[in-house]
Amino acid sequence: MMTDAAVVHSMIVQLAESTPAAIELCSTATDFATALSGDNPAIHALIAEHDNVSLGVVIFYLTYSTWYGAPGVYVQDIFVAEESRGAGVGRKLLAGAVKWAAARGATHMKLSVDRDNTTAQSFYERCGMFHRDDEMMYMIAGEAFSNLVADV
Repeated sequence: MMTDAAVVHSMIVQLAESTPAAIELCSTATDFATALSGDNPAIHALIAEHDNVSLGVVIFYLTYSTWYGAPGVYVQDIFVAEESRGAGVGRKLLAGAVKWAAARGATHMKLSVDRDNTTAQSFYERCGMFHRDDEMMYMIAGEAFSNLVADV
């Protein structure tokens, strides 16, 4: 498991290096090994490989929609190595995540994308996804997260 976790982490490092992130990457391969293991893993990952070379990764987890009344899948991250882009790797990774989730009752998929990443947005649209203008993503972390925990 640690070998897969190390591959997943190395691809997330590459993703972070290619993306002007609003937050600093703090995760480690050990974090991924923990999150990917156990009876109820926090995340799942599929790694695309060819001739023992890792081409890409998709990291996802099950969610539940109170609106649809059914499970869904949230894609946390997807990354395809630059030299493998345009070869269908990303679509196969998304399809693999959807197939895995559908086997567990999922009926839909969600993800978020950086506002400036128009290449990824075009890719998602080619895969049949659509942008929703009626939702906005919010986040809390660090001290604000701890302060909210203390309110209970």
